[in-house]
Amino acid sequence: MTVASFAILALVVCIPLLSVADGLPVVGERGAMGALMIAVGLGLAIVAASLRPGETAQLRRALAPVVPLALVPVVWTIVQLVPVPGLAHPIWASAASALGASVYAPVTIDPGATVVALCTWLLALALVLTSAAATIDRGRAEWTLGTLTGATAAMALVVVSHDLSGATFLGELQGRTRAAFDTAAALGVVTALAYADLVFERYETRHRRGAMSTVALIERLSLALVALLVCVFAVGFFRGGIMLISALSGAATFALVVVVRRMGGIVWLGWGLAAAGAVVVVMSLAALGGVRDAPLAIRFAEVAPGRFDAAQRLIADVTATGTGAGTTARVLSSYEEGAVSGLPGAPTTVAALAIELGTAAPWIALLMAAVIAGLLIRGALKRGRDSFYSAAAAGCVVTLAIGAFHDASLLGLGPMVLACLVLGLGLAQRLGQSSR
Repeated sequence: MTVASFAILALVVCIPLLSVADGLPVVGERGAMGALMIAVGLGLAIVAASLRPGETAQLRRALAPVVPLALVPVVWTIVQLVPVPGLAHPIWASAASALGASVYAPVTIDPGATVVALCTWLLALALVLTSAAATIDRGRAEWTLGTLTGATAAMALVVVSHDLSGATFLGELQGRTRAAFDTAAALGVVTALAYADLVFERYETRHRRGAMSTVALIERLSLALVALLVCVFAVGFFRGGIMLISALSGAATFALVVVVRRMGGIVWLGWGLAAAGAVVVVMSLAALGGVRDAPLAIRFAEVAPGRFDAAQRLIADVTATGTGAGTTARVLSSYEEGAVSGLPGAPTTVAALAIELGTAAPWIALLMAAVIAGLLIRGALKRGRDSFYSAAAAGCVVTLAIGAFHDASLLGLGPMVLACLVLGLGLAQRLGQSSR
Protein backbone atom coordinates (compact mmCIF):
# COMPACT_ATOMS: atom_id res chain seq x y z
CA MET A 1 0.00 0.00 0.00
CA THR A 2 1.39 3.40 -1.01
CA VAL A 3 1.50 6.54 1.10
CA ALA A 4 -1.22 8.05 -1.12
CA SER A 5 -3.43 5.04 -0.36
CA PHE A 6 -2.92 5.61 3.35
CA ALA A 7 -4.00 9.24 2.86
CA ILE A 8 -7.25 8.11 1.22
CA LEU A 9 -7.77 5.49 3.94
CA ALA A 10 -7.39 8.16 6.61
CA LEU A 11 -10.06 10.28 4.92
CA VAL A 12 -12.40 7.29 4.65
CA VAL A 13 -11.94 6.55 8.35
CA CYS A 14 -12.86 10.18 9.05
CA ILE A 15 -16.31 9.75 7.46
CA PRO A 16 -18.10 7.98 10.36
CA LEU A 17 -16.11 9.93 12.94
CA LEU A 18 -17.12 13.26 11.43
CA SER A 19 -20.71 12.07 11.03
CA VAL A 20 -20.86 11.46 14.77
CA ALA A 21 -18.94 14.62 15.69
CA ASP A 22 -21.34 16.80 13.65
CA GLY A 23 -24.17 15.81 15.95
CA LEU A 24 -22.30 16.59 19.18
CA PRO A 25 -22.67 20.18 20.45
CA VAL A 26 -19.46 19.82 22.47
CA VAL A 27 -17.44 19.26 19.29
CA GLY A 28 -19.21 21.54 16.84
CA GLU A 29 -18.85 21.89 13.12
CA ARG A 30 -16.03 24.43 13.25
CA GLY A 31 -13.82 22.31 15.49
CA ALA A 32 -14.30 19.25 13.32
CA MET A 33 -13.73 21.28 10.17
CA GLY A 34 -10.45 22.65 11.51
CA ALA A 35 -9.13 19.15 12.13
CA LEU A 36 -10.35 18.03 8.71
CA MET A 37 -8.60 20.95 7.01
CA ILE A 38 -5.29 19.86 8.50
CA ALA A 39 -5.87 16.25 7.40
CA VAL A 40 -6.86 17.26 3.87
CA GLY A 41 -3.90 19.61 3.56
CA LEU A 42 -1.49 16.84 4.54
CA GLY A 43 -3.27 14.35 2.30
CA LEU A 44 -3.18 16.67 -0.70
CA ALA A 45 0.52 17.34 -0.20
CA ILE A 46 1.26 13.60 0.04
CA VAL A 47 -0.78 12.74 -3.03
CA ALA A 48 0.63 15.62 -5.07
CA ALA A 49 4.17 14.49 -4.29
CA SER A 50 3.38 10.99 -5.58
CA LEU A 51 2.05 12.12 -8.98
CA ARG A 52 4.01 11.41 -12.12
CA PRO A 53 4.19 14.03 -14.93
CA GLY A 54 1.82 12.06 -17.14
CA GLU A 55 -0.70 11.71 -14.33
CA THR A 56 -0.63 15.45 -13.68
CA ALA A 57 -1.58 16.20 -17.28
CA GLN A 58 -4.32 13.58 -17.22
CA LEU A 59 -5.68 14.99 -13.96
CA ARG A 60 -5.81 18.47 -15.48
CA ARG A 61 -7.83 17.21 -18.44
CA ALA A 62 -10.20 15.25 -16.20
CA LEU A 63 -11.01 18.18 -13.92
CA ALA A 64 -11.02 21.03 -16.45
CA PRO A 65 -14.76 20.84 -17.35
CA VAL A 66 -15.93 21.07 -13.72
CA VAL A 67 -13.70 23.97 -12.65
CA PRO A 68 -16.10 26.70 -13.91
CA LEU A 69 -18.99 25.01 -12.10
CA ALA A 70 -16.97 24.75 -8.89
CA LEU A 71 -16.18 28.47 -8.97
CA VAL A 72 -19.82 29.60 -9.20
CA PRO A 73 -20.54 29.19 -5.44
CA VAL A 74 -17.16 30.70 -4.60
CA VAL A 75 -17.84 33.85 -6.62
CA TRP A 76 -21.37 34.30 -5.27
CA THR A 77 -20.27 33.77 -1.66
CA ILE A 78 -17.55 36.40 -2.08
CA VAL A 79 -20.15 38.78 -3.56
CA GLN A 80 -22.28 38.21 -0.45
CA LEU A 81 -19.37 39.36 1.71
CA VAL A 82 -18.88 42.77 0.09
CA PRO A 83 -21.22 45.80 0.12
CA VAL A 84 -23.01 45.87 -3.22
CA PRO A 85 -25.41 48.79 -3.80
CA GLY A 86 -28.98 47.55 -4.00
CA LEU A 87 -28.18 44.04 -2.75
CA ALA A 88 -27.58 44.65 0.96
CA HIS A 89 -29.84 42.72 3.32
CA PRO A 90 -32.59 44.89 4.88
CA ILE A 91 -31.25 44.11 8.35
CA TRP A 92 -28.34 46.50 7.75
CA ALA A 93 -30.68 49.40 6.96
CA SER A 94 -32.45 48.76 10.25
CA ALA A 95 -29.11 48.64 12.05
CA ALA A 96 -27.99 51.92 10.48
CA SER A 97 -31.28 53.56 11.46
CA ALA A 98 -30.99 52.34 15.04
CA LEU A 99 -27.37 53.48 15.36
CA GLY A 100 -27.86 56.72 13.50
CA ALA A 101 -24.75 56.03 11.42
CA SER A 102 -23.75 54.16 8.31
CA VAL A 103 -22.70 50.53 8.73
CA TYR A 104 -20.90 47.93 6.63
CA ALA A 105 -23.82 46.49 4.64
CA PRO A 106 -23.11 43.29 2.71
CA VAL A 107 -25.66 40.80 1.36
CA THR A 108 -25.03 38.38 4.24
CA ILE A 109 -26.41 39.03 7.69
CA ASP A 110 -23.42 37.29 9.31
CA PRO A 111 -20.07 37.79 7.52
CA GLY A 112 -18.30 35.46 9.95
CA ALA A 113 -20.62 32.55 9.20
CA THR A 114 -20.33 33.23 5.48
CA VAL A 115 -16.53 33.14 5.64
CA VAL A 116 -16.76 29.75 7.39
CA ALA A 117 -19.15 28.53 4.67
CA LEU A 118 -16.71 29.70 2.00
CA CYS A 119 -13.89 27.80 3.72
CA THR A 120 -16.10 24.71 3.86
CA TRP A 121 -16.73 24.87 0.12
CA LEU A 122 -13.02 25.34 -0.59
CA LEU A 123 -12.36 22.36 1.68
CA ALA A 124 -14.80 20.29 -0.40
CA LEU A 125 -12.97 21.29 -3.58
CA ALA A 126 -9.67 20.29 -1.98
CA LEU A 127 -11.19 16.91 -1.08
CA VAL A 128 -12.31 16.32 -4.66
CA LEU A 129 -8.84 17.29 -5.90
CA THR A 130 -7.16 14.99 -3.37
CA SER A 131 -9.39 12.07 -4.31
CA ALA A 132 -8.95 12.66 -8.04
CA ALA A 133 -5.18 12.98 -7.73
CA ALA A 134 -4.91 9.79 -5.70
CA THR A 135 -7.21 7.73 -7.92
CA ILE A 136 -5.82 8.83 -11.27
CA ASP A 137 -3.70 5.71 -10.80
CA ARG A 138 -5.74 2.68 -11.82
CA GLY A 139 -4.54 0.48 -8.97
CA ARG A 140 -5.36 3.08 -6.32
CA ALA A 141 -8.74 3.68 -7.95
CA GLU A 142 -9.66 0.01 -7.56
CA TRP A 143 -8.47 0.00 -3.96
CA THR A 144 -10.39 3.22 -3.18
CA LEU A 145 -13.67 1.88 -4.58
CA GLY A 146 -13.31 -1.23 -2.43
CA THR A 147 -12.56 0.88 0.64
CA LEU A 148 -15.54 3.16 0.05
CA THR A 149 -17.79 0.13 -0.43
CA GLY A 150 -16.58 -1.32 2.85
CA ALA A 151 -17.02 1.99 4.70
CA THR A 152 -20.57 2.58 3.47
CA ALA A 153 -21.53 -1.02 4.21
CA ALA A 154 -20.10 -0.69 7.72
CA MET A 155 -22.13 2.48 8.34
CA ALA A 156 -25.24 0.74 7.00
CA LEU A 157 -24.56 -2.18 9.34
CA VAL A 158 -24.38 0.27 12.23
CA VAL A 159 -27.84 1.56 11.26
CA VAL A 160 -29.26 -1.98 11.09
CA SER A 161 -27.75 -3.08 14.41
CA HIS A 162 -28.73 0.23 16.02
CA ASP A 163 -32.40 -0.11 15.14
CA LEU A 164 -32.67 -3.84 15.74
CA SER A 165 -31.14 -3.52 19.20
CA GLY A 166 -33.15 -0.45 20.16
CA ALA A 167 -29.99 1.58 20.79
CA THR A 168 -30.00 5.39 20.82
CA PHE A 169 -26.39 6.36 20.11
CA LEU A 170 -27.27 7.62 16.60
CA GLY A 171 -29.71 10.08 18.11
CA GLU A 172 -33.19 10.89 16.86
CA LEU A 173 -34.42 9.62 13.51
CA GLN A 174 -34.46 13.21 12.26
CA GLY A 175 -31.08 14.09 13.78
CA ARG A 176 -27.85 14.97 11.98
CA THR A 177 -25.96 11.83 12.91
CA ARG A 178 -28.72 9.46 11.81
CA ALA A 179 -29.21 11.39 8.56
CA ALA A 180 -25.49 11.12 7.81
CA PHE A 181 -25.46 7.36 8.33
CA ASP A 182 -28.62 6.95 6.22
CA THR A 183 -27.02 8.94 3.40
CA ALA A 184 -23.92 6.75 3.56
CA ALA A 185 -26.11 3.65 3.33
CA ALA A 186 -27.93 5.07 0.29
CA LEU A 187 -24.62 5.79 -1.44
CA GLY A 188 -23.46 2.32 -0.42
CA VAL A 189 -26.13 0.77 -2.65
CA VAL A 190 -24.40 2.35 -5.66
CA THR A 191 -20.82 1.67 -4.58
CA ALA A 192 -21.62 -1.99 -3.84
CA LEU A 193 -23.04 -2.43 -7.34
CA ALA A 194 -19.96 -0.73 -8.79
CA TYR A 195 -17.64 -3.00 -6.83
CA ALA A 196 -19.55 -6.07 -8.07
CA ASP A 197 -19.13 -4.81 -11.64
CA LEU A 198 -15.42 -4.25 -11.00
CA VAL A 199 -15.02 -7.84 -9.79
CA PHE A 200 -16.88 -9.27 -12.77
CA GLU A 201 -14.93 -7.16 -15.26
CA ARG A 202 -11.62 -8.14 -13.71
CA TYR A 203 -12.66 -11.79 -14.00
CA GLU A 204 -13.48 -11.31 -17.69
CA THR A 205 -10.05 -9.83 -18.43
CA ARG A 206 -7.90 -12.01 -16.15
CA HIS A 207 -9.53 -15.44 -16.12
CA ARG A 208 -8.23 -16.54 -19.51
CA ARG A 209 -4.62 -15.95 -18.53
CA GLY A 210 -5.11 -17.58 -15.11
CA ALA A 211 -4.74 -14.37 -13.10
CA MET A 212 -8.13 -14.75 -11.39
CA SER A 213 -9.94 -17.99 -10.56
CA THR A 214 -13.66 -18.67 -10.43
CA VAL A 215 -13.36 -19.19 -6.68
CA ALA A 216 -11.89 -15.71 -6.29
CA LEU A 217 -14.75 -14.33 -8.38
CA ILE A 218 -17.35 -15.98 -6.15
CA GLU A 219 -15.62 -14.82 -2.97
CA ARG A 220 -15.38 -11.18 -4.05
CA LEU A 221 -18.87 -11.12 -5.55
CA SER A 222 -20.20 -12.53 -2.29
CA LEU A 223 -18.64 -9.66 -0.37
CA ALA A 224 -20.17 -7.16 -2.78
CA LEU A 225 -23.57 -8.84 -2.46
CA VAL A 226 -23.43 -8.77 1.34
CA ALA A 227 -22.54 -5.07 1.26
CA LEU A 228 -25.39 -4.40 -1.16
CA LEU A 229 -27.95 -6.29 0.92
CA VAL A 230 -26.92 -4.53 4.14
CA CYS A 231 -27.20 -1.10 2.50
CA VAL A 232 -30.56 -1.89 0.86
CA PHE A 233 -31.89 -3.24 4.16
CA ALA A 234 -30.72 -0.16 6.07
CA VAL A 235 -32.32 2.25 3.60
CA GLY A 236 -35.36 0.27 2.53
CA PHE A 237 -36.53 -1.26 5.80
CA PHE A 238 -35.50 1.30 8.40
CA ARG A 239 -35.89 4.52 6.41
CA GLY A 240 -37.90 4.04 3.19
CA GLY A 241 -39.67 6.97 1.57
CA ILE A 242 -37.64 9.43 -0.44
CA MET A 243 -34.33 7.99 0.80
CA LEU A 244 -35.23 4.64 -0.72
CA ILE A 245 -36.21 6.38 -3.95
CA SER A 246 -32.89 8.24 -4.01
CA ALA A 247 -30.89 5.05 -3.47
CA LEU A 248 -32.81 3.14 -6.13
CA SER A 249 -32.52 6.06 -8.57
CA GLY A 250 -28.75 6.13 -8.12
CA ALA A 251 -28.58 2.36 -8.58
CA ALA A 252 -30.77 2.61 -11.70
CA THR A 253 -28.49 5.29 -13.14
CA PHE A 254 -25.50 3.02 -12.66
CA ALA A 255 -27.34 0.02 -14.09
CA LEU A 256 -28.46 2.07 -17.10
CA VAL A 257 -24.87 2.89 -18.03
CA VAL A 258 -23.85 -0.76 -17.63
CA VAL A 259 -26.73 -1.97 -19.82
CA VAL A 260 -26.03 0.57 -22.57
CA ARG A 261 -22.33 -0.34 -22.61
CA ARG A 262 -23.07 -4.08 -22.65
CA MET A 263 -25.43 -3.58 -25.59
CA GLY A 264 -22.81 -1.80 -27.65
CA GLY A 265 -23.48 1.79 -26.67
CA ILE A 266 -27.00 2.14 -28.13
CA VAL A 267 -27.61 5.73 -27.08
CA TRP A 268 -31.31 5.87 -28.00
CA LEU A 269 -31.94 2.91 -25.72
CA GLY A 270 -30.21 4.72 -22.89
CA TRP A 271 -32.29 7.85 -23.39
CA GLY A 272 -35.47 5.78 -23.49
CA LEU A 273 -34.63 3.98 -20.27
CA ALA A 274 -33.59 7.24 -18.62
CA ALA A 275 -36.89 8.89 -19.57
CA ALA A 276 -38.84 5.92 -18.24
CA GLY A 277 -36.84 6.01 -15.02
CA ALA A 278 -37.47 9.74 -14.59
CA VAL A 279 -41.21 9.17 -14.97
CA VAL A 280 -41.10 6.44 -12.32
CA VAL A 281 -39.20 8.70 -9.91
CA VAL A 282 -41.64 11.58 -10.40
CA MET A 283 -44.62 9.27 -9.92
CA SER A 284 -43.06 7.79 -6.79
CA LEU A 285 -42.45 11.23 -5.30
CA ALA A 286 -46.00 12.24 -6.19
CA ALA A 287 -47.28 9.11 -4.45
CA LEU A 288 -45.31 10.00 -1.32
CA GLY A 289 -46.91 13.41 -1.38
CA GLY A 290 -45.17 14.82 1.65
CA VAL A 291 -46.73 17.93 3.17
CA ARG A 292 -48.67 19.04 0.11
CA ASP A 293 -49.13 22.69 1.07
CA ALA A 294 -45.46 23.17 1.94
CA PRO A 295 -42.76 24.50 -0.41
CA LEU A 296 -40.99 21.81 -2.43
CA ALA A 297 -37.74 22.56 -0.57
CA ILE A 298 -39.15 21.12 2.66
CA ARG A 299 -42.12 19.06 1.48
CA PHE A 300 -40.37 15.74 2.15
CA ALA A 301 -38.42 16.84 5.24
CA GLU A 302 -38.72 14.88 8.48
CA VAL A 303 -38.10 17.35 11.29
CA ALA A 304 -39.78 18.56 14.45
CA PRO A 305 -43.09 20.37 13.72
CA GLY A 306 -41.81 23.60 15.25
CA ARG A 307 -38.77 23.67 12.99
CA PHE A 308 -40.82 22.72 9.93
CA ASP A 309 -43.26 25.60 10.51
CA ALA A 310 -40.41 28.04 11.11
CA ALA A 311 -38.66 26.92 7.92
CA GLN A 312 -41.89 27.32 5.96
CA ARG A 313 -42.30 30.91 7.16
CA LEU A 314 -38.64 31.69 6.51
CA ILE A 315 -38.70 30.33 2.96
CA ALA A 316 -41.74 32.49 2.25
CA ASP A 317 -39.64 35.55 3.22
CA VAL A 318 -36.51 34.55 1.28
CA THR A 319 -35.16 37.17 -1.12
CA ALA A 320 -33.46 36.63 -4.46
CA THR A 321 -30.04 37.18 -2.87
CA GLY A 322 -30.52 35.11 0.29
CA THR A 323 -29.38 35.79 3.83
CA GLY A 324 -25.78 34.72 3.25
CA ALA A 325 -24.00 31.38 3.10
CA GLY A 326 -23.86 29.62 6.46
CA THR A 327 -26.54 31.75 8.13
CA THR A 328 -29.53 29.37 8.15
CA ALA A 329 -29.17 28.31 11.79
CA ARG A 330 -29.10 31.89 13.04
CA VAL A 331 -31.98 33.10 10.87
CA LEU A 332 -34.14 30.04 11.45
CA SER A 333 -33.83 30.34 15.23
CA SER A 334 -35.48 33.77 15.06
CA TYR A 335 -38.50 32.21 13.32
CA GLU A 336 -38.91 29.37 15.82
CA GLU A 337 -41.48 29.74 18.55
CA GLY A 338 -40.40 28.11 21.80
CA ALA A 339 -37.87 25.33 22.25
CA VAL A 340 -37.26 22.98 19.30
CA SER A 341 -35.45 19.67 19.75
CA GLY A 342 -32.21 18.96 17.91
CA LEU A 343 -29.33 21.14 16.77
CA PRO A 344 -30.26 24.28 14.80
CA GLY A 345 -30.12 24.12 11.03
CA ALA A 346 -32.09 23.82 7.81
CA PRO A 347 -34.50 20.89 7.41
CA THR A 348 -33.04 20.01 4.00
CA THR A 349 -30.05 20.85 1.84
CA VAL A 350 -32.35 22.40 -0.77
CA ALA A 351 -33.92 24.64 1.88
CA ALA A 352 -30.48 25.77 3.06
CA LEU A 353 -29.50 26.72 -0.50
CA ALA A 354 -32.69 28.73 -0.99
CA ILE A 355 -32.39 30.52 2.34
CA GLU A 356 -28.69 31.30 2.19
CA LEU A 357 -27.95 31.81 -1.52
CA GLY A 358 -31.30 32.96 -2.89
CA THR A 359 -34.45 31.52 -4.40
CA ALA A 360 -32.77 30.45 -7.65
CA ALA A 361 -29.87 28.66 -5.93
CA PRO A 362 -31.52 25.20 -5.56
CA TRP A 363 -32.40 25.07 -9.25
CA ILE A 364 -28.94 26.22 -10.28
CA ALA A 365 -27.44 23.55 -8.00
CA LEU A 366 -29.67 20.85 -9.52
CA LEU A 367 -28.67 22.00 -13.01
CA MET A 368 -25.00 21.79 -12.03
CA ALA A 369 -25.58 18.30 -10.62
CA ALA A 370 -27.23 17.26 -13.90
CA VAL A 371 -24.29 18.61 -15.90
CA ILE A 372 -21.77 16.77 -13.72
CA ALA A 373 -23.79 13.53 -13.89
CA GLY A 374 -24.00 13.88 -17.67
CA LEU A 375 -20.25 14.46 -17.88
CA LEU A 376 -19.60 11.34 -15.81
CA ILE A 377 -22.03 9.21 -17.83
CA ARG A 378 -20.47 10.39 -21.08
CA GLY A 379 -17.04 9.48 -19.77
CA ALA A 380 -18.28 6.05 -18.66
CA LEU A 381 -19.80 5.30 -22.06
CA LYS A 382 -16.57 6.27 -23.82
CA ARG A 383 -14.37 4.05 -21.66
CA GLY A 384 -13.31 0.69 -23.05
CA ARG A 385 -13.22 -0.71 -19.51
CA ASP A 386 -13.31 0.58 -15.93
CA SER A 387 -16.46 2.54 -16.77
CA PHE A 388 -17.95 1.62 -13.40
CA TYR A 389 -16.01 4.38 -11.61
CA SER A 390 -17.67 7.23 -13.49
CA ALA A 391 -21.00 5.39 -13.65
CA ALA A 392 -20.97 4.96 -9.87
CA ALA A 393 -20.12 8.63 -9.33
CA ALA A 394 -23.01 9.62 -11.62
CA GLY A 395 -25.34 7.36 -9.65
CA CYS A 396 -24.17 8.92 -6.39
CA VAL A 397 -24.81 12.42 -7.77
CA VAL A 398 -28.39 11.37 -8.57
CA THR A 399 -28.81 9.86 -5.10
CA LEU A 400 -27.53 12.99 -3.37
CA ALA A 401 -29.64 15.30 -5.55
CA ILE A 402 -32.86 13.51 -4.61
CA GLY A 403 -31.79 13.06 -0.99
CA ALA A 404 -31.22 16.82 -0.75
CA PHE A 405 -35.02 17.20 -0.58
CA HIS A 406 -35.20 14.89 2.45
CA ASP A 407 -32.57 16.15 4.89
CA ALA A 408 -29.53 18.40 5.23
CA SER A 409 -27.00 15.60 5.68
CA LEU A 410 -24.95 16.73 2.69
CA LEU A 411 -24.09 19.88 4.65
CA GLY A 412 -22.45 17.72 7.33
CA LEU A 413 -18.74 17.01 7.14
CA GLY A 414 -19.03 13.20 7.10
CA PRO A 415 -21.32 12.91 4.05
CA MET A 416 -19.42 15.75 2.41
CA VAL A 417 -16.14 13.81 2.64
CA LEU A 418 -17.82 10.67 1.29
CA ALA A 419 -19.44 12.53 -1.61
CA CYS A 420 -16.19 14.31 -2.51
CA LEU A 421 -14.16 11.08 -2.49
CA VAL A 422 -16.67 9.35 -4.79
CA LEU A 423 -16.87 12.35 -7.11
CA GLY A 424 -13.10 12.71 -7.31
CA LEU A 425 -12.78 9.02 -8.13
CA GLY A 426 -15.37 9.27 -10.90
CA LEU A 427 -13.85 12.39 -12.43
CA ALA A 428 -10.33 11.00 -12.36
CA GLN A 429 -11.33 7.77 -14.08
CA ARG A 430 -13.68 9.21 -16.71
CA LEU A 431 -10.76 9.58 -19.13
CA GLY A 432 -8.33 6.84 -20.11
CA GLN A 433 -6.38 5.03 -17.45
CA SER A 434 -3.09 5.10 -15.62
CA SER A 435 -1.44 2.21 -13.81
CA ARG A 436 1.80 1.78 -11.99
